[in-house]
Amino acid sequence: MSQDNIRIPDEIAQEVLDLASQYYSEYQDSYTDADLIQIGSEVEIPAELIEKAIADIQLKQKQKNLAQQQQQEKQALFKKIGFGSLVLMGIWGVFTFNQLSAQKSAVKAAWAQVENQQQRRADLIPDLVNITKTYANQEERIVTQLVNAQESYLTAQTSVEKNAAIATVNEAINDFTEYSVSNPQLSSNQLFINLQYELAGTANRLAVERKRYNEAASQYEQSIESFPNVIIAKIAGFNAAEFTD
Repeated sequence: MSQDNIRIPDEIAQEVLDLASQYYSEYQDSYTDADLIQIGSEVEIPAELIEKAIADIQLKQKQKNLAQQQQQEKQALFKKIGFGSLVLMGIWGVFTFNQLSAQKSAVKAAWAQVENQQQRRADLIPDLVNITKTYANQEERIVTQLVNAQESYLTAQTSVEKNAAIATVNEAINDFTEYSVSNPQLSSNQLFINLQYELAGTANRLAVERKRYNEAASQYEQSIESFPNVIIAKIAGFNAAEFTD
C-alpha cells in the first residue's frame, strides 16, 4: 500500500492535525545555520563566531539531554531497588512469621506434655485415698486434703490455675508420704510401695517436661525480642510465654 493510500481513522485524525500544527509552528520559529550567519553579518558578527556559538549551544543541549536521561535512569534504578527491597522484606516477613509460629507451637506442645504429667500425678490421688481409707481410717484429714487437692486440679482452667493446683496436689502427696512413715502397716503395704514408685516416676517425668518447656519458652522469647524479629512479633501479636517452676 503506497503512502498516499494510507487511511487515518476518524478518532485520531484531529490529534494528528494538532500535532502536525505544533511541528509546523516549531519549524516556522526555527532558523537554519545560513539564516543565523546572515543575521549575524548584518550586525557585523563574524560567521565563525556564529558557528562557534551554534556548536556551544548544541553541546550544552546535548549535555542537558544526557543529564536528563541519566536522571531518569537513576530514578528507574531506584524504583527497581525499592520494589526489590519490598519484595525481600515481604519474603523475610513471611519467613519470620512462620518461624515464630513454629516456635510458639513448640512451646504449646511442650506445655501440653507438662500438663499430661501433672494430670497423671493428680490421677494417682484416688489410689492414695483408697489406701489411706483402708489402712488409716482415723486419718480423715489426709483423705480430705488429697480429695480437695485433686478437685482443685480438675477444676483449674488456665495454665496459672493449673500451676497453683498442682502445687496443692504436691503438698497433699508430700503430707501423705510423711504420714506413711509413721504408719508401718501403710508403708509396708505392696500397693503403697507400688504407688510410691509411680509417684516418684511422675515427679521425675514432670521435672523433665518442665525443663523442656522452659527451654522452648526461652528460645521463643529470644526470637521475638531480637531485632528485627521484634517488628513482626509486635505486629502479629506474638507474646512471651510464661516460665514454670
